[in-house]
Amino acid sequence: MNHFLLLVSILGMAVFAKAQMYNAVCTGAGESMLMESSDISVVAEKSRSQQMAGWPKAFSRDEYYTNARGLCLADLDGNGTDEILFGADTAIYAYKGDGTCLWRVDLQGIAYYPPSCADIDNDGNLEILMYTRAPAGTSTSYFYIFDKNGNIRDGFPKSYASTQIIIGSPVIADFDGDRQMEIIVAKFGSSQSKLYVYEPDGSVRSGFPKNVTGRFAVTPSVGYDSKSGRMVDSLIVLNTTAAIYAFDLNGNVLDGFPVQDDNVKFSYQSPLICHTNEKTVIVGASHGDAPIFYSLETNGQFTEGWPLPTANNAWTYTAPTVGGLGEDFDFYMFTQRDSEAAIHAMHPDGSYIDGFPAPRVDAGEGGSEGVTTYMYSTDLEKIYIFGTSISIDTLTGEGYVHIFEANPDLSDFHETDESPLHVQGLSFMSAVNLGDVNGNGKLDLVIQSYDQMGEGADSIHISVFETNYDYNPSFMYGTYKGRNDRCGFVTPFGLDLSVEDVFSDRISVYPNPAHDMIFVEINVASDLQIVDLTGKTVFSYIGCSEKCDMDVSGLKPGVYFCRIKNNDKVQTVKFVKL
Repeated sequence: MNHFLLLVSILGMAVFAKAQMYNAVCTGAGESMLMESSDISVVAEKSRSQQMAGWPKAFSRDEYYTNARGLCLADLDGNGTDEILFGADTAIYAYKGDGTCLWRVDLQGIAYYPPSCADIDNDGNLEILMYTRAPAGTSTSYFYIFDKNGNIRDGFPKSYASTQIIIGSPVIADFDGDRQMEIIVAKFGSSQSKLYVYEPDGSVRSGFPKNVTGRFAVTPSVGYDSKSGRMVDSLIVLNTTAAIYAFDLNGNVLDGFPVQDDNVKFSYQSPLICHTNEKTVIVGASHGDAPIFYSLETNGQFTEGWPLPTANNAWTYTAPTVGGLGEDFDFYMFTQRDSEAAIHAMHPDGSYIDGFPAPRVDAGEGGSEGVTTYMYSTDLEKIYIFGTSISIDTLTGEGYVHIFEANPDLSDFHETDESPLHVQGLSFMSAVNLGDVNGNGKLDLVIQSYDQMGEGADSIHISVFETNYDYNPSFMYGTYKGRNDRCGFVTPFGLDLSVEDVFSDRISVYPNPAHDMIFVEINVASDLQIVDLTGKTVFSYIGCSEKCDMDVSGLKPGVYFCRIKNNDKVQTVKFVKL
């Protein structure tokens, strides 16, 4: 039985309609209003997917730069419900799931890639980080840090000349285990890029910046596991148009890098760092004269069985998606611009999973290229996969969002009966962001799409759909590069990196799973924190000695981490709140 249900409104016949283009404006009072911007004639001939109350909304978009890779869902106020964070033209917005605008901040420069989000200074509150790029004909890019209320951090924004353009999302990681997060930034000039690492106060980390050849290929990745709160691999990966670079955390180039092939080029294909108990590999895709899907060892050699050519030498700008329920990955997944081989899924050894590559599933030309996200069902018996499309319905101006269902090993992979969803404009190069924006425990889909009708500036659209899938954040790859820190560090869900014996003294955390109380027994006085999957501290206990108890009855069910710190030693233990 198909467990996915979306309400759809049916238009009985094809009719010509006059579609109003609107800008949603968030006023200083935190309210929203609609301002008409243009009229476009379209033909409405098919059913349109019904969205949650208050949605969709349209916002003005820059004439030259199309918003890419989606947006950010984060629980800013700690009430268990996600807020919607995104940039449009020269502003950043925060909205509640009911369509209420929390705040808007005008930006210098164009909002291009989605914001990132984490508690960068360990104060229990999330910060929002965003880059802007220089508008056409101008020469300055900017880097912003906001608090959860939209206030700009002192000393920001940082400005950069046109020779140091920023494109991508900020990458947030804790290099030193001090809960003060570093920020990884890549900037490019015409022939040479720079890799920066910043401290939270905006100062540049020692050993950086590093120069690399070619323009950087969007967002770097780093070996930081936010679920356990520690750096697992001393590894920063940055692709440029010319090569794949890998550095340690001090800025030293790793042996075997850069990896370069004149027939293989990179842009927009942000890599993933995929870690198991056995090894760490770098997974990604490319374009060029001989485009490939690749798995690369940390010594610069391709993994046995890789690289693989793309179908029909078609280019791809995809960022990969990976997953697995056990301690090893079950699949690496890519999408590309090929109508007969739009979705690729391989085993880690490079062999294709039965049934793949899969053809496109919508009308029009092209494939299903974009960011693929997924969530396992709460009983872990099914996986639900969500993808965007390069196609658009030329009659209605609507783009497609696809919903697939499969067994966890990707057998019986098929599109659901309710798919595709329809959104205004193209979903190409975007993402289906997964979260719960109304707090009812059901999975919500939030999609950013954009128009390509006519010439000049047009609109982006934010669409919000509700499913009847039970929301399962502990087993979800829900956004661009998996999580809001954009680190691109991915492990199988069954691999627990939190148990590292750094204390010589006995530590016991119980019961696990827990309903109301967590008890910690330890022989050395320590400070305790409970941290959620976003890295946000939800409970603190200073000076625990022998046996301490923590009331977790108010926490939302899910996976948490108990972090025990004594001087410079930190141990993290994962537990489940029922």
